[in-house]
Amino acid sequence: MPDPKIDVAELLRAVRRFVAAEQAHADDESSTRDAADLAHADLMSVFDVQAVDDAISAHTALLDQLEQSQRERDEARKHLNSEYHARKASESRVNELTAEVEELRQTVARCSRYKDSVEHHKAEATRLRGALEPFAAVLDADVGVDEADDDIFQPMQSQYNRAPKLTVGHFRAARQALQEGE
Repeated sequence: MPDPKIDVAELLRAVRRFVAAEQAHADDESSTRDAADLAHADLMSVFDVQAVDDAISAHTALLDQLEQSQRERDEARKHLNSEYHARKASESRVNELTAEVEELRQTVARCSRYKDSVEHHKAEATRLRGALEPFAAVLDADVGVDEADDDIFQPMQSQYNRAPKLTVGHFRAARQALQEGE
């Protein structure tokens, strides 16, 4: 792009003459027209017309480049905004999933505690069942259905007993099983 050299002082003088001519135009149209033409000719002599045209073309090209850059910037902003909102949505979903995972961990921990409790109760039931089996065997084999709950059980003589005799060890095992459950 050619760089027109402009004499600022000469430009100011020409502008002043042009302004004076325009003011004179209000007083006398015909003399003003001549003065304006003269001032215009003075202004045009200061500038190289081709250089001004080249400068205007270069300026227009720069404006076009600026507009293109602004459109590209706007497109990039739209893309970035879209990416930003997508990332925020992903982060939000990650946070939701993290909360769900934490909730599931707590549920698994509770289930593990319940499982331990169930296993403990199963073990206790097995222990109590083992301690009470000799008593149940005596009830099934040696207590009649016509006997009342408040009757006192008296084992029969050994030749008539069908269930094994209850021993002191059976009673101690039952007591031990009950104490361990407390």
